Amino acid sequence: MRYDPVADFAAVATLCQFHMGFATGPATPARSLAEFVAWARGKPGVPFGTPGAGTLPHFLGLQLAKAADLSLVPVAYRGDGPAVQDAIGGQIPLTINSLAGLVPLANGSTALRMLAVATMERVPALPNIPTVGEVGFPRLAVGGWQGLLLPARTPAALVSALDAAVAEAMALPELRAGIARLGLVPLHEGAAGSAVRLRREIAEWGPIVATSGWRPED
Repeated sequence: MRYDPVADFAAVATLCQFHMGFATGPATPARSLAEFVAWARGKPGVPFGTPGAGTLPHFLGLQLAKAADLSLVPVAYRGDGPAVQDAIGGQIPLTINSLAGLVPLANGSTALRMLAVATMERVPALPNIPTVGEVGFPRLAVGGWQGLLLPARTPAALVSALDAAVAEAMALPELRAGIARLGLVPLHEGAAGSAVRLRREIAEWGPIVATSGWRPED
């Protein structure tokens, strides 16, 4: 990237989290993540769909491959929708996407079958779907988040004022309900907590990306 995500920005607030899920369709007989692992084991170059190269699902799939000793190959799509549709159509055996893109299509009206959610606690919208922790892959319990950033040279007083305004807005039940309707989980952290979150995730994911050998040019 042509910018430093820590040095070039001032964190204002974290707004929400979003969780990931693993899903399959007619390409496999699997009805759980354990069954998918058993089906994929020993097969060379099993593709899995992601909403884009370098996204969280991309590296989550590589982490699954490492944890389960599978040969998985990421296939980058232009967003959640196309990847999910190809799983429904049987063109790919696995897709890893945000739950916001999976839940509406995993209600029995399509061929999409949820295998697991990348959380440590079951998701209310999918009470019967086990978590990665339940099926033996607790390190895959990761998710994304959205936050508000400003240029690093923004005056501290302005950052504080906007932080306070966001905190006031995020306390409104109607705003939190609107965020939830988008398939996101409201989560407010102020400027200090958001800065810590950003640095922590860079420290956690940096080695994983480096070890994978992937480069943005790929």
